[in-house]
Amino acid sequence: NGDSLAGNSSMRSWVLLNQLIYISKSKIFGAHYGFDITVPVVDVSMKTRGKKYYDTGLGDITIGLPLLQWPKRKLFGMDFYQKLDFLIKIPSGHYDNNELVNTSKNLYSINPFYSFTLFMTPKIETSMRFSYLWNSKNHDPYKPLDVDDLQPGQAFHMNYAVSYGINDRYRIGVAG
Repeated sequence: NGDSLAGNSSMRSWVLLNQLIYISKSKIFGAHYGFDITVPVVDVSMKTRGKKYYDTGLGDITIGLPLLQWPKRKLFGMDFYQKLDFLIKIPSGHYDNNELVNTSKNLYSINPFYSFTLFMTPKIETSMRFSYLWNSKNHDPYKPLDVDDLQPGQAFHMNYAVSYGINDRYRIGVAG
């Protein structure tokens, strides 16, 4: 009804991400190939307008296939590393369209990304990751919304970092 929820709402979440990554010694397209799988265990609770909602359990599993990791190359004489991954999120967590909080989004997501690290000098490096995200429809959305389906939007997003090696073990930098 246009009322603000600020001040009346709070949310707490705890996530344990279990990830397995396998990269073979064999190559395809000059890259070592492999896969990764991420299995989250989630505990989330929300309080809004005096009501409490919570869910705990397995979250949506993400599978990365194929994963391509190229060995060190030279780019303009600088050490260059790169990776390509194709992530698919599967609606494997708990979902109940009568509940406001769930450990699953009840939809599939496809999220390919390309990342690289470039060592401009042995002490100065920059890393970037470029991602595209597409989500399928949730054909069984939260009932009080009174809609047949929901589909989150698509997104192109990136991460970046620049760091300086203080010594062999520690680096300082900025990221965004």
